Amino acid sequence: MTTAFIADVRRCADIDQGHNGLLRLFADSYGLQALLAYRLGRYLLRAGRRYYLWPLLLVCWPIYYVLSRCARVAYDIRLELSADIGPGFYVGHFGAIRVRRCRIGANCSIGQLTTISAAADGRGPVIGDRVWIGAHTQIVGPHRVGSDATVGAGSVVQGDIPARALCLGNPARLVRHNYNNRRILRLREAVAYPDHADGHDLPLVSVIIPAYKAEAYIHETLESVFCQTYHNFEVILINDGSPDTEEFERAIAPYRDRIVYIRQENRGPSAARNAGIHRARGEYLAFLDSDDAWYPTCLAAQVELALSRQPRCDLVYSDVLVYLDSQERRYRISSTSGSHPSPEPAVRRAAKSRGGGIRYSDICPSLGPATFESLLREDCQAPTSCTMVRRQAAISAGLFDENLRRAEDYDLWLRIAHRASNMAYAREVLGKNRVVPGSLSHDNLKMLEGVVDVLRKLSTSLDLSASERSVLQNKLAAAEAQVELERGKASLLDGKYDQALASLRAAGSLLANTKLRLAQLGLKFAPRLTRAIVGAWLTGKR
Repeated sequence: MTTAFIADVRRCADIDQGHNGLLRLFADSYGLQALLAYRLGRYLLRAGRRYYLWPLLLVCWPIYYVLSRCARVAYDIRLELSADIGPGFYVGHFGAIRVRRCRIGANCSIGQLTTISAAADGRGPVIGDRVWIGAHTQIVGPHRVGSDATVGAGSVVQGDIPARALCLGNPARLVRHNYNNRRILRLREAVAYPDHADGHDLPLVSVIIPAYKAEAYIHETLESVFCQTYHNFEVILINDGSPDTEEFERAIAPYRDRIVYIRQENRGPSAARNAGIHRARGEYLAFLDSDDAWYPTCLAAQVELALSRQPRCDLVYSDVLVYLDSQERRYRISSTSGSHPSPEPAVRRAAKSRGGGIRYSDICPSLGPATFESLLREDCQAPTSCTMVRRQAAISAGLFDENLRRAEDYDLWLRIAHRASNMAYAREVLGKNRVVPGSLSHDNLKMLEGVVDVLRKLSTSLDLSASERSVLQNKLAAAEAQVELERGKASLLDGKYDQALASLRAAGSLLANTKLRLAQLGLKFAPRLTRAIVGAWLTGKR
């Protein structure tokens, strides 16, 4: 156990450079923590064959159980004891990693959301030495991967892979013979740690943070950025004419020598982000709102995902945890969705039951590949504060539309996607999205109206195929119906019964809903009673 784990530590230190000491490395590397549990468990299995070591099992087995359980629950890393993993193993960023009933050689590496497992007949993969396996990869069944091979991110392996080969795709196909996967390590070092970058002093990532009335939150936001395990970035903070500028600048004073600070008149989030983009030097732009925060591995995971694809991704995003601001009592969360119901009740239940929040993917799930049509259909939805885009892709798409105050991110993601961009997403939670009263996304009706404005604009400004136009028109009709429904609710609660009935009828033409029909009947014959019932129902949902 000791020899193998020492090799694991050395390899982790070689790849994740920049840590001050072993304890810091161990604290930051979730994969290393999971490997410790795995190595201990394998040692105890061997010790169980010798009866005189059984007392040791009584003491150490509970320790192994606690360590492995923590790795599963906290990081979703499952290195099962049925797997035979060689020394010098490197586990990438946390999230949905499954390794079981397989044999892995020495000095191999795997990324997040990777599954290496046996097929139903019990026969598992055999992986050689020094194999690099990218994120979102599946190797299930009796496949052999030769030594020094490279399996690109997102690959689904359905056959044997020869030694020193580069394979990509679903299903994985041979792209190149005699590929030297050591260049991946050199690439990681060059882009992640400027001190090792051969004089290349430009950041790879520019972090763009627009701020308005953010004095209470900006310290936590900036601290989360500067605690990243990935280091090759710059931070551009844009004060968008905030009325609390004096207090805000006092709050950011400790960080002023580490950020690019821009101060401008209030022109909205689109103009603020565009100002940051014009000053950015990085190849990629990572967006973060001033009241949100990242987990320490956010940039590292997204950079690895973006660079591991061929060609490199133009847009990548990951999941976030949506939670309530402690000062907020009445709130509403809106995604870019025009057809999903408000997620407010789900977040309230999560806050009450777990004292926390709910994953963004539980509100706005991502299913299947990220494309223009999947973004339109909302099969894939990207939270702004955990989205990273290539700077040139954003510029080519026209940057953020400064005429939009809401759904401006949805608008840009769609324009980037329409240019046949390469996009990907990770399912692990890499940030926190705080729901703050008074923010632009606070008003559900206005957010839905923003979505309608975006869809109407794109229907005339983009050169759409017949299939794309059909999807867009269906989405626009659904969003317009949802807007009418929200207007109907507001008019009903305000006692404007004629306006409420007209809005609900307009919504009912597309939304086939029994409750909607009952509300229309109630407005015809007993409007006051209907108002009381609907008001009590909406209060209960909150």
